[in-house]
Amino acid sequence: MKYDVVIVGAGPAGLSCAEICSKNGLRTLVLERKVILGKKVCAGGITWNGLLRKVEDISQKKFSTQHIFTQLQHATVSEKDPIIATVNRQELGKLMAAKAINCGAEIKLGWQVTKIGNDTITIKNKKQGHCEVLKYSHLVGADGSTSTVRKYLQLPVQRYGVGINYQISGCYDNMEWHLTSKLFRSGYAWIFPHKGTISIGAYADAKVITALELKKNLLIWAKTVGFELEKEKAQAEVINFDYQGSIFSNRYLAGDAAGLASGLTGEGIYPAIISGEYIGNKIINPSHSSIEFDRLIKNHQRHRRAVSIAGKNGAVSTLLSEITCLFLRLKLLNFKAAEMAR
Repeated sequence: MKYDVVIVGAGPAGLSCAEICSKNGLRTLVLERKVILGKKVCAGGITWNGLLRKVEDISQKKFSTQHIFTQLQHATVSEKDPIIATVNRQELGKLMAAKAINCGAEIKLGWQVTKIGNDTITIKNKKQGHCEVLKYSHLVGADGSTSTVRKYLQLPVQRYGVGINYQISGCYDNMEWHLTSKLFRSGYAWIFPHKGTISIGAYADAKVITALELKKNLLIWAKTVGFELEKEKAQAEVINFDYQGSIFSNRYLAGDAAGLASGLTGEGIYPAIISGEYIGNKIINPSHSSIEFDRLIKNHQRHRRAVSIAGKNGAVSTLLSEITCLFLRLKLLNFKAAEMAR
């Protein structure tokens, strides 16, 4: 069977690309190895600017005040409108899938890519076990930080972060960021309230702290803020921020597969949607240009430089976190400076 566009991965990147391509008359197939749309280890935070620009309001909770803690300080940043909202990834996946399907895209769940060729892709149904060979004119890798399409393109991932998340039952009022450098180096821990649950986790550059050490430090920190997590189930995710390009002839990389998550904060939903749309438009019109995508790349590079500086040693991480918090308290720094949607 022949498709104009085959997209591997039914996350925000793949589904936004599928909507663009199918809306413009291309026969588009989205392949997803999981059987549930949108299921991913994720804190579920998305900047209000990034959310409202791209999808309707499906937020579970909205926060116009952010709380930032360091080892020595506590800053609060408040605005009239929400700054960040939390979303359920499965709800987001269903919404974006419906839009793509309404435009004519086909979505196959539970299919694993086993082989990629110059113009063919072999897939295997994980439940039934049988295989199919499909032909494509354009192939899009939107299959996350461990992307099969990226491996086919022989682009190793050398810069990545690790995120560990506990999604526990309960209610919490504040959205909090804890820049505790002695535990998380250039990374941070978070408390992100959802509807009926709380996301508690930590993110850091894998070059400066191992996943095991990050988890151990997360459990230590959680006790200090009133959460006993030892008996809760932890989930972990590698977060690729090693961007080396998006377009490789008739093959493309979007979202985490391209390495477009923020190395500084781990933010990935907004970069995924922007890059998916950009690639879809480039497939339709190779001369397409996007100010929004160009701005995303500049912000990504800025975040990557910040991670490199902050990760040099513990003293530098501590100094930068304290300066950042102080500047936020004195209103010399805008919290939105760290947004990928700025």
